[in-house]
Order: sequence, then structure tokens, then C-alpha cells
Amino acid sequence: MPLTKLLPTSIDLAQNFTFTGTVAGAGGGKVAQVVQAICSGGDSSTNSSTLQSSNVAVTITPTASDSKVLVMMNFGGSSGADQNKTLGLRLFRGSTALGNNTQIGNYNATSAGQRSHNMSIQFLDTPSTTSATTYTLKFHCAQNDSTVSITASGDTQAYAQAMEILA
Repeated sequence: MPLTKLLPTSIDLAQNFTFTGTVAGAGGGKVAQVVQAICSGGDSSTNSSTLQSSNVAVTITPTASDSKVLVMMNFGGSSGADQNKTLGLRLFRGSTALGNNTQIGNYNATSAGQRSHNMSIQFLDTPSTTSATTYTLKFHCAQNDSTVSITASGDTQAYAQAMEILA
């Protein structure tokens, strides 16, 4: 006579359960750690050919070499007082520029007068390392005759977060 396994018709979630073994299909995507840096002060540039490092940066040490890192930066940016002056932005991992283009974003003043705005950047990176990794926002002015700034006033803070996502 074969045995039949009886299955419960419901589970009381108020009870405590202990599981052993593995759960099929659970996969990766779990957040291993979150690091935040609060950045104050400001930087400005009039150079159109050189990306200048800003004070907006965060460092994370991934726990696994196959992890992804989600970088999120929130900051103030302003473009020059003249019309059509562009603040160009680029995210770097160490000395490596991230993204496919020469810049990952820009802000353009479309009318006379300096323009200031809150800005944010998000980028999902695969650093392939377990060493400390620093992400830095760099910027430049697209025209030599104007000034652009990142978190320019003394009371403005920028926030940079890095979140490690396990594979």
C-alpha cells in the first residue's frame, strides 16, 4: 500500500518556522550594503576641455566581485549667467569614466541669468572587484566664457549613495 503525504490547507503566519536547505529560484538581487556620503562646500569651473572633480563622491567596498553597485547622487548645479551655457556632468569609478557618451548629463541655461537646479544621477555599475571603490562626479563648462558650479553655496549639501546588489 503506497503512502500518501498530507499537505496542510493553510499556514498560520503567527507561528515560527525553521527552514533548512535552499530555496529554489531565490537568486540574487539582495542588497548587501548601503553607503552614504554627505558632501558640503562647492566647486566651480570655467574650463570646457577638462573635467574637474567635484566634492560629490562616495566610496564602497563590495563584498563580492560579481556584485553590482547602484550609485545615486543628488546635488545642486548651476550654469553661467549668460544664455546657452551648459554644465556637463560625468560619473567616474576611480579614473574610469562610466557610461557610453562623453557626458552622462548636462544642464543648459536657456535664458540670460544664472540658473541653479537640484540635480540627480543614478548609474548601475559592475566594478568586478572587492577593493574599495570611489565614485566621483566630474563636471565642466561647455563654453570657456562662463562659470558652472556644483553645490556652489556654503549651505548646500550633496548626497552620494552607493548600494551593493548581490548577483
